[in-house]
Amino acid sequence: MKTKEIHFDSISALVNRALAPMPEEFTGRAQESRSTGAEAEKFTGTSTFQEACRLATEGWSAGRKRLLESQREIEFAGSCKSLEPEFFFDVAGDEPEVARFLEGEPENMMEYQFDYTDKQANKVQKITLDICTGAGTSADRFPRVGACMLMIADALESAGYRVEIDLSMISDSKGLKIDVLARMKEADQPLDLNSLAFWSMHPSALRRFEFALYERECPQEFYCHSYGGSVKTKPKHEGEIVVSIADPQFGSDRDAWTYCNEVLARFND
Repeated sequence: MKTKEIHFDSISALVNRALAPMPEEFTGRAQESRSTGAEAEKFTGTSTFQEACRLATEGWSAGRKRLLESQREIEFAGSCKSLEPEFFFDVAGDEPEVARFLEGEPENMMEYQFDYTDKQANKVQKITLDICTGAGTSADRFPRVGACMLMIADALESAGYRVEIDLSMISDSKGLKIDVLARMKEADQPLDLNSLAFWSMHPSALRRFEFALYERECPQEFYCHSYGGSVKTKPKHEGEIVVSIADPQFGSDRDAWTYCNEVLARFND
């Protein structure tokens, strides 16, 4: 299988490509990303591509409200613990403390032990949100999945982690794997839940913008009007969290929040 990687270093770069005119050789293609009407609105969550662009650039307040309501379901205490070395004085240990020895202190040996700390200031946690799914997936599922990802990110940042977030969409079109990846948040950027709500929680992120990319990037010989089949994103880094809309735990709110708490529990040992 061939692979075409379409990677963006920012959401702005993704939007610019989706807004670009269709290549001349592709002008005869259907543009489902620009579809209108009642069925299109039910499928994408927006009445027009222009409405999706507005939400993408100005923020999605309804999604932000849904996220705030969902955060009540998180049980994470916010005290991610890790082990850091600290030394203690004893009569025996790893090395002597000269000043204490000269003063005649019997506990003049330093012994290094590990102690728990809640500080994670320099630790980067990678999170990838995979929103690629089939046409039969209900539009109501997207907010649940995105809210879960954002709640995990918010809890970890509150505990001192620096979180890096990518948006992933991979499809298989007639033997060509189209791998779309966009950086949503750098590790040193603040977590802006309002601006990320659309890209994380709204079906138009896939069914308007990813479709628009497919319409402009898929070579003619691999073009498929159905936009291909979804391919699940796999972790590329050790410890990476991949939250995928295709995972079974997002079938209900209760299952999604249980999963969210389970992921966070790994950081609270």
